[in-house]
This record gives sequence, C-alpha cells and structure tokens, in this order.
Amino acid sequence: MAKTYEDILLESRVLLQDTDSDSYRYSNVDLIAILNRGLQVVARVRPDACYDLFADNSLEVPELVESSPGSGQTIYTANFVLEMQFFTPLVTYVTGLAELVDDEYSVDGRAAMLLSAFKMEVIGV
Repeated sequence: MAKTYEDILLESRVLLQDTDSDSYRYSNVDLIAILNRGLQVVARVRPDACYDLFADNSLEVPELVESSPGSGQTIYTANFVLEMQFFTPLVTYVTGLAELVDDEYSVDGRAAMLLSAFKMEVIGV
C-alpha cells in the first residue's frame, strides 16, 4: 500500500500524542503548513530527492493543501511522491516543528533533538 502525505501527519500525531480526532491540539492546516516547509527544506538540501519533480529546469516542490487544490497544489491525501527514505525524516520534522509551539521547556529540548535528527537523516550524516 502506497504511503500518502496524510500518513506523515498521522504518524506525527502519534509522536505528538495528538490522536484524538475530536479535539486535536494541532489542526491539519497547521501540520500541513509545517510539512510544506519540510518539503521545501528537503528540496533545498537534497534536490536529488526531488529529481522527478523537475520541470523546465526548475524544481517544483509539492505545495500541499487540505482541500480544493489550485494550480500547482496537491491535496494532502495524495500519494507520497518522494523516495521512501525521506518519509521518516519528514515525520521527524513535522513532529519537531510542531513541538516548538508548545510552551513547556522540556518539549523545546525534544523539538531541537528531533529537528537535528531530521537534518542528519536528510543529509545522511
């Protein structure tokens, strides 16, 4: 079964302990915005990850939206188009950046660790 961008959000919600769909702490819109930033970082740091996304000598990074995609946009329930090696780092990125909005000091340390792990996973250090 193919993974979707939504699967990244769902796995991030598990790590964020935010799985109660009746009262999410983080909205889909917020997590999709974070995932969009993560995709941009991957494309900047590892343009080879997006090799199939080049058109007319320019890189076209997917811009995910919750519904009603416009020109150049993709609905977040679409299949994940990057290589699977970038799936887990994006889960890590979404989780880490989402935790930065929390006020607790202990979460800040975890967020920094997750964002550092994302960087190491993407660049292969």
